[in-house]
Order: sequence, then C-alpha cells, then structure tokens
Amino acid sequence: MFVPQAAITRQEMAAMISNALRYKGYPVKSEVEPIKAFVDWSYIDEWAQQAAAEAYNYQIIKGKPVAEGLAFAPADNATRAEAVVILKNFLDIR
Repeated sequence: MFVPQAAITRQEMAAMISNALRYKGYPVKSEVEPIKAFVDWSYIDEWAQQAAAEAYNYQIIKGKPVAEGLAFAPADNATRAEAVVILKNFLDIR
C-alpha cells in the first residue's frame, strides 16, 4: 500500500530499490546468503530478505556500523540522508 505521508523503513526502501532495479533491467542478484554479513539479518522480514540481499549485492544499501559489526537495521525508519545516499548509489550502478 502506498501511503505518501508515512515514514519508510529501511527494508521497505530495499524493496522499492529492488523493484527499481528490475524496472531498469538490471540482472537479479538473488543470493540471499550475503545478508548474513549483517549482525541483525534475522530481523529482516522474510518478504524483504530477497530485496535486502539484492540492494546489498549491488552495494546500494551498505549497512550501519554498530558495536557488534554491521547492521541492516530493517525496522529503522530511513533518514533523509540515508535516502539520498541510497538513491545516489542506485544512480551510480554501472
């Protein structure tokens, strides 16, 4: 459901980026295993794991540094800064 006034989580943003990659014709990088690099990978909802992996495989979403390592922070709302970086990384794909 599209709710323009609502905040967006990082896993929802990953899903949107994954859809944009498909729309632009980029090959699907379907290996989900790389998301296990994130200390909180098990908290990524099942419906978003493929998208999160694809965004990570393309290095569009790189994670957040935390004391334990690198986190995806799937349920965190994306900040404006994160949104800009994610869009820039998407546009920089070669």
